[in-house]
Amino acid sequence: MLPITELTSVFKLEDFNLFDKIYVMDRNNLKTIKQLAETPEQRDKVSLILENEDLQDPYYGDESDFKIVFELLNEACEKIKFDLIN
Repeated sequence: MLPITELTSVFKLEDFNLFDKIYVMDRNNLKTIKQLAETPEQRDKVSLILENEDLQDPYYGDESDFKIVFELLNEACEKIKFDLIN
C-alpha cells in the first residue's frame, strides 16, 4: 500500500506502472490521461470514477457541494471495494 502524503498529486507517467487502476473525475482528465498512455494496457487502466458521469469539482461551490461530491465519491469507492472483493 502506498502511503498518503499529499491531499492531491499531479499524475505522472510512472503512475501507469504503480497502479492497476486509475480513476479520474471527469472526461477532460480521462482524455488527457489516456493520451499520455503509451500502450493499450495503460489506456485500459483509466476510467471515470462515476463510470459514465462527470463529477463536478466543488471548489467554487459551497459546503453543500462538497458534501454531495463526498457522498458520490464514497458510494463510488464502496462499489469499487465491493467489485474487488467479489
